[in-house]
Amino acid sequence: MKLYFLLDTSGSMAGAKISALNDSMENIIIDLQEKAFNGNEINIAVLSFAREVTWMYKEPINILDFNWKPLTASGMTSLGKACCELANIISIYSDSNETIAMVLLSDGCPTDDYDEGIRKLHKLQVLKDANKFAIALGDNADLQSLTKFVDNPDNIFIENKADTLIDTLSSIMEKITIHTPTSTPLDNFDDEWS
Repeated sequence: MKLYFLLDTSGSMAGAKISALNDSMENIIIDLQEKAFNGNEINIAVLSFAREVTWMYKEPINILDFNWKPLTASGMTSLGKACCELANIISIYSDSNETIAMVLLSDGCPTDDYDEGIRKLHKLQVLKDANKFAIALGDNADLQSLTKFVDNPDNIFIENKADTLIDTLSSIMEKITIHTPTSTPLDNFDDEWS
């Protein structure tokens, strides 16, 4: 499974919001690492977006090797640029045989042409069955852009309190299907030719 996070680090996220985001993501990483210890293969990529877009690591990496690097907030909200960059990375590192999940978090309105970036994502066949979620953090989050990102308004979580962001992220992680490898022992295999 590949799990992509798009995290708004624009200036409006400064203060309590960026602190809550950093704390929440550190905890989510630990939870995902525990799932990986149970045999789940999880690769993660984190893209922060403000005036520029920045990958925490240059490609998706195994969750067991992932160390959270605290984010800072400043600048504009380049959601369109982030979606274009995400589409580029997904087209390189993902295939149709794996589960893909994407989580977008934003507290404001995009300051660029987000429609172009979202269209680029929607054109990717590999994302046809992807799990897409969005978190609207605070009262000023732009629900229209978040709805276009997820396709389904039921997959938008509205969180007005920064200190309960961890609960929202945990709820989303529970909804994402993380497959546990299963095997069928040969002695339980029903073969009519035996």
